[in-house]
Amino acid sequence: MADNKPILLVEMCRDGTPGVWSILSELGVADRVIRRSSVDEALICLREGHAERPAVIFLDGFEPDSEGFKLLRTLKDNDKLKSIPVIVLATTSDDPAAIDECYRIGVAGYIPRSNNRAEM
Repeated sequence: MADNKPILLVEMCRDGTPGVWSILSELGVADRVIRRSSVDEALICLREGHAERPAVIFLDGFEPDSEGFKLLRTLKDNDKLKSIPVIVLATTSDDPAAIDECYRIGVAGYIPRSNNRAEM
């Protein structure tokens, strides 16, 4: 991300545990992070051009439910957005069908997210 494009962070976490935001802050890129707290907010940001097109999208706290898959499908079905890499940081990692579905939709990576920050 040498061109300093923004990073879109969709914080889908419902439990309040530290997530990727704290890691991005520690890496010194917090000033480039656009934070959204819901799928709908992220879609509004992307569709209405409220910010420069992000270099990468992190879905922090992704759960294999309708909201998470809604965002993935919307991103990957949109010609202007589908080339943006999406990294899923999932709260549950034991559902092989959900993992397969994420990759089928087109995510760049799927990372099981531990509630223990030391394990992240």
